Amino acid sequence: MTDDAALADWLSEAGRTPHVWGRFDCSLGLVGGWVERVSGVNPGRRLIGRYCSEAGAALLVQKHGGLRALYGELLEGAGLSRVDLEGETPVAGDVGLVEVITEDGRRPVGAICTGRRWAVLTEMGLRAAPARPLAAWRLEGFNVE
Repeated sequence: MTDDAALADWLSEAGRTPHVWGRFDCSLGLVGGWVERVSGVNPGRRLIGRYCSEAGAALLVQKHGGLRALYGELLEGAGLSRVDLEGETPVAGDVGLVEVITEDGRRPVGAICTGRRWAVLTEMGLRAAPARPLAAWRLEGFNVE
């Protein structure tokens, strides 16, 4: 399977999987599952089941110094390299954080770059839209051209 087909296959599968906080949400399911699919390592495995609501997720993130710090710890610990957003453009297959607007304001969420868009998983399902990433990481060996 080519890398672009692997990404399309994962996004299709993720889009059919119900959102469940602490099991299959934007971070543990969408991003963690994608990293595991490509590398064999789920960077968030130790966090699965540690929360079961948005409030629980927020508390866990707060305890780790914010979502960017938590992503850095987990993704870099799993061997991903940070994308220098000052000099590089994220490419399809990269993972990162993008800002979404909710009823409560703006907040970062985990996402996968599809090339020109970022795919995010919400309680309403999988969505893809153009976005400017807040932070991004690259899976070595994955390349969609």
